[in-house]
Amino acid sequence: MKLKEVAVISGKPGLYQILKPTRNGVIIEAIGGGRSKIMADASHRISILKEISIYTTTEEGSVPLQDVFHKMYEKYALKMDIKTSDNDALKGLLNDILPEWDKDRVYTSDIKKLVMWYGILAEHAPELIDPAQKEEEEEEEETLTTETKSEESAEEPKAKTKKATKKVDAMVEAETTATEEKPKKKTSKKDDKETKAKKTVAKKTDKPSAKTQKPTSKAATKAVKGKRGDK
Repeated sequence: MKLKEVAVISGKPGLYQILKPTRNGVIIEAIGGGRSKIMADASHRISILKEISIYTTTEEGSVPLQDVFHKMYEKYALKMDIKTSDNDALKGLLNDILPEWDKDRVYTSDIKKLVMWYGILAEHAPELIDPAQKEEEEEEEETLTTETKSEESAEEPKAKTKKATKKVDAMVEAETTATEEKPKKKTSKKDDKETKAKKTVAKKTDKPSAKTQKPTSKAATKAVKGKRGDK
């Protein structure tokens, strides 16, 4: 279990472990309160401990709740004997572990919840408040992030190789198509020349010979008449 899986529900005491989401909400189970599972829907105001902070007077303006738990662990370990009914004791606790807490925005009721939550985790999930466990989690997250980046980097050259292969294939295909089309164009030009040559020969052959041509002058007409015996 991790702190991001632990939640509080407004109006209900204790802490709850988020088991799994559903279509209408989430299934949760009380930590240290039996094994009964309940369904939390949109009508429940659920807050995740990982997302809760305590107001401070520093430039950041707040400190994550997990860091406050770690400070409490370093000072009290798993044995913290503070009465939640004593307001002065609660304020003294926060003064010891977080001197910069904002006294105008953090109420004694908030410190009381802090102590109660710490007690539940110290008994049922001490690994969530141990600073050493946080370091191990951070190392695991860094390892997962590094592995993910390595996998992405390994996939990039493959993608580039595929693109380059497709580009080469496209170039080869274009060259092949151009090579196949060129002979067709040359053949068509030769055919055109042969056709023109045939037409030219046909025109020359179709011209009438000198014997069959009509006389074009008076002298030629008389010569023709003389041969026929006409007057």
